[in-house]
Amino acid sequence: MNRPRTCIVVPRLVDAENNNAQCLNARAMLSRFGTESAAWYAVYHGKPDPKVVANPRVHLSRLWRRRLWQPGMVLHYLRRADALFYPGIEWMDAAGTALAARVWRKRPVIATLEGIAGTGDREKALSRWAGHDVPCQPVPPRVQDRIDSILKQADHIIAISQFLARMGRHLYGDKFSVQSLGIDAETFFAGGGDGRRARPLVLTVGTVTARKRPEVMLGLASAIPEADFLWLGAGPSLEEMRIRARESPARNVHFPGPASPSAVATWMRTATVFALPSLSEGVPKVAQEAAACGLPVVLFGQYEAPTVVDDENGFVVWTDEAFQSRVRELVEDGDKARRLGARGAEMALEWAWDVVAPRWERLVLERARRT
Repeated sequence: MNRPRTCIVVPRLVDAENNNAQCLNARAMLSRFGTESAAWYAVYHGKPDPKVVANPRVHLSRLWRRRLWQPGMVLHYLRRADALFYPGIEWMDAAGTALAARVWRKRPVIATLEGIAGTGDREKALSRWAGHDVPCQPVPPRVQDRIDSILKQADHIIAISQFLARMGRHLYGDKFSVQSLGIDAETFFAGGGDGRRARPLVLTVGTVTARKRPEVMLGLASAIPEADFLWLGAGPSLEEMRIRARESPARNVHFPGPASPSAVATWMRTATVFALPSLSEGVPKVAQEAAACGLPVVLFGQYEAPTVVDDENGFVVWTDEAFQSRVRELVEDGDKARRLGARGAEMALEWAWDVVAPRWERLVLERARRT
């Protein structure tokens, strides 16, 4: 059997139970990559995703169990290949990237930019470049240093939005292309007929943490008592928000905790509005998934998400007052909510992984073969 012309190391775990967002993306791509002249090398340490296993172009190695899997990941970076795609941001990723650069000096590293993390100084610089406030995702300085080191070393970076590419060029140089991430169209799709509830439901899905601003939902619930408000997700602020919800006079906001993707999709197909109060995101996949289920989406403009076009499939707002006003508008105007939701479901047909993954594959292979 002839060796594939292009071999790519993908230092991501493809375990079936791993719900890390980037690992989910890697699994979605690897299960769909189909170029016969390419081979992709990934790793797992439990039970690998059967869809990835079923792809003959993907070659999997099992890492050691427990904490020993981390040095195993470093060694995976050193595997002989034509390129490295999708490094992570943990210590073993930084170590693996640095060691591999010494061993394989001419092997290109193709990284991604899916959000912007940083401190107050970085926020000021980004806001100046963008022309509006750009809140960053807060991380410890050591993590910020790792991210910067990996992205500066990368030969090419794929940003998941034009905005991220624009900001990334200021930070890491002119080595960017743009490609959106996909969604699981088998799970997230618009239901037939009108399955919405008689009482309006405003839905949010995400980690319950201060950065996501769950307290904004409490304010919405008090201001719009004719609707119910539901936040699905786990997180460090979950218990606090449950207590505050129970103490809320409106009693129409709930934080039930995490839900499976299929359960989230079911809620999306019966809700009225999807509202995302956070100010710092990359391109929020939950907003894409909500649109695919036929929900109008209300989110903030600070991160310039390309998947919501103002007054076409939802609303883009810049202040908390506008956020509340637009959510109220959609709660009160069911026809408009359904019209915007239907347009979002049409747009989402282009976001399915079956459509998007081949674009990623072509882009990565093109970059890998340039050297």
